[in-house]
Amino acid sequence: MRWAVASAYLYVGSWELLPLREPYREYAGTDGHIQIARTLWESGRYAYRPSGPPVHNRPPVPPLLMAVVCAWSVERWYVYWMLATALLGAGTVYFSVRAMEICDARRRQVLMWGTVLVVHPFLLSVVRSSSFMPTGLFVFSLTTYAFCRWTTRGYRFGDGVRTGCALALATLTHGAMILLLALALAAVAADFRAAMRRRLRATALALVVSLACVAPWTIRNYIVFDRFIPVATGAGIQYWLKKAALTGEEELEKRVFFQATGREPAIDYYGARELDDERTLAELALKDWREGLRRFPEGVFYFFFPPENGRFRMILAGLLNVAMMFFAFRGLKTKILPVRIWVLGATTALTATFAILAGHASYFTLLVPIWAVAAAAAFFRKFAT
Repeated sequence: MRWAVASAYLYVGSWELLPLREPYREYAGTDGHIQIARTLWESGRYAYRPSGPPVHNRPPVPPLLMAVVCAWSVERWYVYWMLATALLGAGTVYFSVRAMEICDARRRQVLMWGTVLVVHPFLLSVVRSSSFMPTGLFVFSLTTYAFCRWTTRGYRFGDGVRTGCALALATLTHGAMILLLALALAAVAADFRAAMRRRLRATALALVVSLACVAPWTIRNYIVFDRFIPVATGAGIQYWLKKAALTGEEELEKRVFFQATGREPAIDYYGARELDDERTLAELALKDWREGLRRFPEGVFYFFFPPENGRFRMILAGLLNVAMMFFAFRGLKTKILPVRIWVLGATTALTATFAILAGHASYFTLLVPIWAVAAAAAFFRKFAT
């Protein structure tokens, strides 16, 4: 059945390939991933241009994936990327359904919530995206599956290694997902079903594997920039871009930077070109913490009700999110404490992060697969209270 659901998503996602005309490509590549991928092909450098400075504010997984599947074609890269995102979408549904099955959800509930993922309008809309979203959805679903398998099978060694690799992959996909590593370790440490020694071994294993996978990229950053950057920078400028979206002031980040330094920052693809400029923007953001706290509730509201595509889609997104969370939190009756912590913690962490550091966009879609898994958990046979 899970293959049928994944195939259905692949079919629907591939159907989006039909209208591949220029109007749909207007924003393709605006975040710089395809530019980095092309530069990797041309010169082997992680930069937007072969002669440009190295990039410090883009995690490596999305550009590297693009380099493999589409960057080698200048004219038809977008078509190949759409095919790749259809596969990523199918994988997102597949691993979400597998997580439901691992937790012993009823067959009809697996089918129902798998179908919800297939037809969810905002999940389908990211099929056209050249941002990190298709990759992020897939990696987050893969990580959720690995985590559920690990925690429900007694913390086996192989499952721990796979979970550590998945957490590292998520961390190297988007900076916000670095929180998932801490969340997973906290969830396992709080699982009093297992003996203390087993929990300590499990957390140590996942931590060591994750750090070992992320370490090569961290070392690369230290060699290139002579600074300790675990994965990527960018929180500074993202804070000001978010505030600009909330206040409606265009180029707020440039005005704030100019007032502090007397010059304008060089910005490429929504990121500061120079590492020192990003550091200055981050320091200015920390000084603005009171304003950030005051606008935090507004940021949370727009996370669930993104106004990017008009009032109708804003209301539709909000209603879908409220409904999904209602059923998801029903699913938290489960006695599997790590799964409960994972769902609640991921929802809280990603909501808070994107409410502070991201503009108005459908970032909530990252949480839709785990909400579906938790919703199926409302009908668990083995673990329901």
